[in-house]
Amino acid sequence: MYRSKPHTTLRSHRSAWAGWAALLLFATPSFAPAAPANVVAPAIQAKEAPADTIDVPDGDSVVAVSDIVVTATRTEQRLLDLPVRVTVLDRADIDLSASRTVDEYLRRVVGFNLSRQASSVVSHPGAQALNMRGLGASSASRTLVLVNGLPLNDPFGGWIHWSSIPLENVQRIEVVKGGSSGIWGNRALGGVINIITQKPTRTGMRVSAQGGSYATFRGFGAGAYKSDRVGVLAGGEIFDTDGYPVVPAEQRGLIDGNATSKHVTLGGRLEYAASESLDLYFRGSYFDNDQNLGTPQRQNGMEIGSLRAGADLSTSSGSWQFGLFGRDQTYFNRIGSASPDRSTETPTLDQFHVPSTSIGTNLQWSRTSFGSHQLAGGLDFQWIEGETNEHYVFVDGDFTRLREAGGQQQLGGAYFQDLFPLGPKWRMQASGRLNLWRSYGGTRLETQIQTEEIRLDETYPRRTEWRFNYTLGTRYLANDRLSLRASFYTGFRAPTLNELYKPFRASGGIVTEPNPGLDPEDLIGTDVGADYQISRVLTARVTAFWNLLENAIAEATIGLADSVPATIEPCGRVPANGVCRQLDNLGTLRSVGFETELEYSPHAFWLIGASYLFNPTEVLEAPGRPEVVGSSVPRSPENQFVVRASYANPAIIEGSIVGRYVGTRFEDDLNELEQGGFFTLDLQLSRLFLEHLEAFLSVENLLDVDYEVAVATNGLIRHGTPRLINIGLRVRL
Repeated sequence: MYRSKPHTTLRSHRSAWAGWAALLLFATPSFAPAAPANVVAPAIQAKEAPADTIDVPDGDSVVAVSDIVVTATRTEQRLLDLPVRVTVLDRADIDLSASRTVDEYLRRVVGFNLSRQASSVVSHPGAQALNMRGLGASSASRTLVLVNGLPLNDPFGGWIHWSSIPLENVQRIEVVKGGSSGIWGNRALGGVINIITQKPTRTGMRVSAQGGSYATFRGFGAGAYKSDRVGVLAGGEIFDTDGYPVVPAEQRGLIDGNATSKHVTLGGRLEYAASESLDLYFRGSYFDNDQNLGTPQRQNGMEIGSLRAGADLSTSSGSWQFGLFGRDQTYFNRIGSASPDRSTETPTLDQFHVPSTSIGTNLQWSRTSFGSHQLAGGLDFQWIEGETNEHYVFVDGDFTRLREAGGQQQLGGAYFQDLFPLGPKWRMQASGRLNLWRSYGGTRLETQIQTEEIRLDETYPRRTEWRFNYTLGTRYLANDRLSLRASFYTGFRAPTLNELYKPFRASGGIVTEPNPGLDPEDLIGTDVGADYQISRVLTARVTAFWNLLENAIAEATIGLADSVPATIEPCGRVPANGVCRQLDNLGTLRSVGFETELEYSPHAFWLIGASYLFNPTEVLEAPGRPEVVGSSVPRSPENQFVVRASYANPAIIEGSIVGRYVGTRFEDDLNELEQGGFFTLDLQLSRLFLEHLEAFLSVENLLDVDYEVAVATNGLIRHGTPRLINIGLRVRL
């Protein structure tokens, strides 16, 4: 009889972490008291703008923006000076959110979508990839996600482990949509999200605990010490939930239960001001996550450890930033095939050991030269190694085959940027980046477990690709109420090791094969927009965009099985009513649209906002697959809007309500599996008691809307988050 190995393998790997987990506790995220909404987050130290930059009107003008951001250009810039729209979400707004995780919170940004419209709490890691600007997403994200400027994207698969960053530890989030931040290189096609964690700005502590629906508990604690030269932080989060059913009641069988999840996150940070011109830092983190996605055989777990160190140096020749980071992780995943009546489940895949390692470094120089030119340049490099070890072909109670596949990648780049004014009203940006992608050491070995007979032994050739990307942008200050902006850009994304070498099986009989011959994706696009202050209390923003994605990597449908299992190459055996797909460079995708935002603040305590996104997508070219030409990009809704209202009066009560609509979208490349649109409401209320104690109530999906997040070819549906009620306490000292 087959005995599962995942937990044994992963737990043994966990014991290797135990020896240095205590060290990590004193080496990552960061802590600081919540900053007022109008104060720049301490994670970004604002510098005086050069005296001859673009003129800034006084008063409450929409274009008189003083926030300093770093995500759009990799250097500190005022929002006013940027040719792109940057959304900034601060700690005060986070405290008014009903969300439990970073991805749930970011849904208030219109156009923010995961591959599935489901919370990361009950989603497979492959469904947690980002899909912004209608560019689609398979398991890999076409949006770069950073934590304090360093990549959070999984180095092996490209997805995002959102739960590894406690929402309580986030000080600020900067969101740049579109490829205008291509200076970051790989993945920044749909945009860049930079999650900036809290820093030890003073000695103190912060503790919170909450519990609620489906036996859910979340606890967070962090303590900090701050002196003239030294800042230390240590903290962590524990999360556990019994979960909820993800299969609708009318389709459930004996095997269907709740999708459960639990995780532990530990981290810390050490900062040392060696001199007035030199700052050093050291960070580390540890993340341990286990999920059951609703049936006995659908289980996965992840363990990640990371270390980061760096230095910031100011000299007469400019400012220098150096960083070095490493990440080591392991992962297991089990998949089963359900009987037609869902009364039994047969194991189909056991990825019992999927380790990966990445090491990277970056060096950046910046200074103001030639009077008013803000120059920046740098180098970055990342090495990645990963593999999958899995059992498959389940016969007579045991797996009969072993597959080992994997390889290595190198990603690097050199970039240069110039931001400068042209007179008192114009601000220009020009940047270029040379990218390197190298893939090598790729192998795939398949053997018969009992006899050790080799069924497949392939070695893939070394590949090297170079790409040059650029951004040109401008902002024009028409008057003290109106600001215009435009940018033109290119970008690229390299296929991940997961897409190149690792097969995948999903519920509903979905079999997806990798493709070692995948080419990088290339993007060309443009944004134009305006920011207009209609009155002192009403602000409007509009952005139009156009993007072409060449060599788009997508899941191409190869064939469908009938009511009995079938052999379909290259997938092999496909379950009854299942589908065989393979990742391929589909062709050319077009994503166009516009986004509008309104903000109304009739009183210091009130803020009301609404945003709408219209984003039609289309497959323009698909050599060899004419049946998909004209189709919409899978999982990309054409219409979305977000409405929100908040009231923040600490003397009485603070609260917010957020409504989100996601329109219809298609599950597959053939546009045959449609998911309906839905609208949800989230509510948060909080009240400050005494001086340091806050009580809060949050309700996700207040109306208990039943909505689809996945539809399989065999008709199986998966549903999103039901109504969740949580109450909690937060203490700041």
